[in-house]
Amino acid sequence: MSDIRFNQWLHNSGTGGVSQVDGGHVGIGTTNPLIPVGSGNTAILNVGVVTANSFYGDGSNLSGVQVGGASSLSLNDNIGAYFGNSQDLKIYHDGNHSYIDDQGTGNLRLRSGTLEILNLAGNKTSATFSSGGGQTLNFNNSQRFVTTNTGAVVTGIFTATSSLNVKQSGNAFLNLLSTGSGNAGIYMDASNGDIAGSDYCFIGQDNNLDLVIQANANAGHIDFKRASNTNVRITSTGRLNVGDTDQSQNVDQFSVTVAAQNAIDNVARFQSNAAASGTSESLVKIYKGAGYGGAVSGYITQGSEHGLKFYTANNATLSERLRVGFNNANGTRVTLTGTAAANPGIDPYSSLLINDSEARLQLCSTNSGSNASSIILSNESKHFVVHQRGPVQSNNFEIAYQDIASPTDMSATATPYFRISTGGQVTKPNHPVFSGVYVGSAAANFGTSEFTLNFNTVMTNQGNHYNTSTGEYTCPVAGKYWISAQAHLQQQTGGAYTTIRLQKNSVTQSNAWKADGSGGTLFAHAIVSCAANDILRVRIQTNDSTQYTAERYWVASIYLLA
Repeated sequence: MSDIRFNQWLHNSGTGGVSQVDGGHVGIGTTNPLIPVGSGNTAILNVGVVTANSFYGDGSNLSGVQVGGASSLSLNDNIGAYFGNSQDLKIYHDGNHSYIDDQGTGNLRLRSGTLEILNLAGNKTSATFSSGGGQTLNFNNSQRFVTTNTGAVVTGIFTATSSLNVKQSGNAFLNLLSTGSGNAGIYMDASNGDIAGSDYCFIGQDNNLDLVIQANANAGHIDFKRASNTNVRITSTGRLNVGDTDQSQNVDQFSVTVAAQNAIDNVARFQSNAAASGTSESLVKIYKGAGYGGAVSGYITQGSEHGLKFYTANNATLSERLRVGFNNANGTRVTLTGTAAANPGIDPYSSLLINDSEARLQLCSTNSGSNASSIILSNESKHFVVHQRGPVQSNNFEIAYQDIASPTDMSATATPYFRISTGGQVTKPNHPVFSGVYVGSAAANFGTSEFTLNFNTVMTNQGNHYNTSTGEYTCPVAGKYWISAQAHLQQQTGGAYTTIRLQKNSVTQSNAWKADGSGGTLFAHAIVSCAANDILRVRIQTNDSTQYTAERYWVASIYLLA
């Protein structure tokens, strides 16, 4: 196609045509094509619809574009209005949604005294942003979130899908405030997250100002943990377990378990801050159940001298029944009190005192054990056992003894020293007693020198205190000893004599003698006060060198009386 070249195209009236001059200017509807389009030329605004593929130029001479009357500026879908030298800001509609895209390096600013976001009908406000007040977010025209000068206020339920963190460099608080008669707290539902039914829990303060930890009806235990260890547990049945290792205890209403730690001295502690000179302080009170009137049935107090006193009720009257370590400067004392004697004459060193009109101490065991009821009296490794031995041991009463540093079962292993049978027979299985005879030959004689007769045939030697080699008896303990001897003599020659002497440590205590030359029987006996390790013996002397034991029998006995 060839170019159309002309210098000037004029309307036939000489005006209103298209003019072009050498400078490249084109005039439409003007005889002065040197005037640029839009530079004070208002006639071009009234020519009707202008259709063009593009508008070119930098717009430096464009003073404004006006759309008035019933007309508007319409841009089709995905046709954007661009703003900025680099077209950083774009406004457009894609057929479904409307967009404001800011791709610049700065901020997108909406500036207004109060900015409101409303629905299309204009009757519901979704959000209000005020330069001088709080910012508000609404739901269905109802206020739900408002910023304040101290933070924000949420009306209704605030739901976080993960976690809620309150974090700042200073103090961080989560305040739950109820200004009415309701509760303030935290509801938790790890079951289905609906906080409804019987599967949620609550921690908070009720309108009675009580702190409440409320598990749901189907919950298990309430646990207080440190790391992975449960230190305190309230079971589903209301029992309280305190301990580091054992939380399975489900028998006692209250149980405390302490792990093996040398630094821990106490399992439980009850402390009163009363002055040392003050009156007794109640540490523990025990109440009857509602079915029994709900009254106090007993209590434990700390006495003014730091002992413990236990009170129980008798026909609704509380009286002291047990006192431990109270008002006793000579050691620990346990006092059981009934109808107390006015002047009991208490020994200051007594450790156990039963003060009653009829004081009785009873130990009861089942009728099946071999070592039933026992009292063990010890001085370090030395122990006396007083016990009723039970049916296996014929129900004997015994006092036994054992010298052992680390006993295991002294009721079974201690040696019985005193026994009373159910028939009233009294025996002393280890009581010192000796009985023996001298058995000699009819052809033998004694000679004329005094000597200790050895009773060589032992019938009884309880405790083995008689020495059959020396004929001497060593007293095991201090006491009163009975010693006796009997000699049966043959016919002696005229003028002959025979003497029996009972000696303690070579000192004669008693004697018997026969000097008429006739035969017969001699008797000697004595009660001798002896110390431990004293020696008792029987001495013989005769002037008849032919004297010997007629019938070969001489008899002696030694017995501890007292």
